[in-house]
Amino acid sequence: MVVVPDGSLWTVNYNDKGDFVGDPQQVNHCEFHVAHKIDIGLPYLITHIHFLTLAGLKLMLSEFANADFFKWDKIFSITASEFNPAL
Repeated sequence: MVVVPDGSLWTVNYNDKGDFVGDPQQVNHCEFHVAHKIDIGLPYLITHIHFLTLAGLKLMLSEFANADFFKWDKIFSITASEFNPAL
Protein backbone atom coordinates (compact mmCIF):
# COMPACT_ATOMS: atom_id res chain seq x y z
CA MET A 1 0.00 0.00 0.00
CA VAL A 2 1.03 3.54 -0.70
CA VAL A 3 -0.74 6.21 1.38
CA VAL A 4 -0.78 9.81 0.16
CA PRO A 5 -2.34 13.02 1.53
CA ASP A 6 -6.05 13.62 0.99
CA GLY A 7 -6.81 15.41 -2.26
CA SER A 8 -3.66 14.22 -4.03
CA LEU A 9 -4.79 10.99 -5.71
CA TRP A 10 -6.25 11.10 -9.21
CA THR A 11 -7.19 8.49 -11.81
CA VAL A 12 -7.83 8.69 -15.52
CA ASN A 13 -9.16 6.08 -17.93
CA TYR A 14 -7.58 5.28 -21.27
CA ASN A 15 -8.85 3.53 -24.37
CA ASP A 16 -6.96 0.78 -26.23
CA LYS A 17 -5.07 3.42 -28.25
CA GLY A 18 -3.78 5.13 -25.09
CA ASP A 19 -6.05 8.18 -25.39
CA PHE A 20 -7.81 9.70 -22.38
CA VAL A 21 -11.43 8.62 -21.92
CA GLY A 22 -13.08 11.33 -19.86
CA ASP A 23 -11.50 13.72 -17.42
CA PRO A 24 -9.19 12.85 -14.52
CA GLN A 25 -11.13 12.08 -11.33
CA GLN A 26 -10.05 12.70 -7.76
CA VAL A 27 -10.36 9.46 -5.75
CA ASN A 28 -9.61 8.08 -2.28
CA HIS A 29 -8.22 4.76 -3.52
CA CYS A 30 -7.16 2.93 -6.65
CA GLU A 31 -5.19 -0.16 -7.57
CA PHE A 32 -2.33 -0.61 -10.00
CA HIS A 33 -1.81 -4.10 -11.45
CA VAL A 34 1.85 -5.16 -11.50
CA ALA A 35 1.95 -9.01 -11.43
CA HIS A 36 5.57 -9.06 -10.29
CA LYS A 37 7.17 -12.22 -8.91
CA ILE A 38 9.93 -11.95 -6.31
CA ASP A 39 11.85 -14.69 -4.55
CA ILE A 40 12.10 -14.36 -0.78
CA GLY A 41 13.05 -17.98 -0.18
CA LEU A 42 9.62 -18.90 -1.49
CA PRO A 43 8.01 -17.52 -4.63
CA TYR A 44 5.87 -14.47 -3.87
CA LEU A 45 3.61 -12.74 -6.37
CA ILE A 46 2.78 -9.05 -5.99
CA THR A 47 -0.46 -8.80 -7.93
CA HIS A 48 -1.18 -5.11 -7.47
CA ILE A 49 -0.40 -2.03 -5.42
CA HIS A 50 -3.09 -0.20 -3.49
CA PHE A 51 -2.85 3.59 -3.54
CA LEU A 52 -4.91 5.28 -0.81
CA THR A 53 -5.40 8.72 0.62
CA LEU A 54 -5.56 9.03 4.41
CA ALA A 55 -9.37 9.15 4.15
CA GLY A 56 -9.28 6.09 1.88
CA LEU A 57 -7.12 4.22 4.40
CA LYS A 58 -9.55 5.07 7.22
CA LEU A 59 -12.46 3.83 5.11
CA MET A 60 -10.68 0.61 4.18
CA LEU A 61 -9.73 -0.12 7.80
CA SER A 62 -13.28 0.55 8.99
CA GLU A 63 -14.60 -1.82 6.30
CA PHE A 64 -12.22 -4.52 7.56
CA ALA A 65 -13.44 -3.95 11.13
CA ASN A 66 -17.08 -4.26 10.06
CA ALA A 67 -16.69 -7.14 7.59
CA ASP A 68 -16.20 -10.85 7.95
CA PHE A 69 -12.66 -10.36 6.61
CA PHE A 70 -13.72 -11.23 3.07
CA LYS A 71 -11.92 -8.13 1.81
CA TRP A 72 -8.81 -8.95 3.83
CA ASP A 73 -8.70 -12.46 2.37
CA LYS A 74 -9.31 -11.16 -1.16
CA ILE A 75 -6.47 -8.63 -0.96
CA PHE A 76 -3.87 -10.61 0.97
CA SER A 77 -4.32 -14.24 -0.08
CA ILE A 78 -3.12 -16.33 -2.97
CA THR A 79 -3.84 -19.98 -3.65
CA ALA A 80 -1.76 -22.41 -5.65
CA SER A 81 -4.24 -22.20 -8.52
CA GLU A 82 -3.77 -18.41 -8.70
CA PHE A 83 0.02 -18.53 -8.73
CA ASN A 84 1.50 -18.29 -12.20
CA PRO A 85 5.20 -19.26 -12.18
CA ALA A 86 5.58 -17.80 -15.68
CA LEU A 87 5.31 -14.25 -14.29
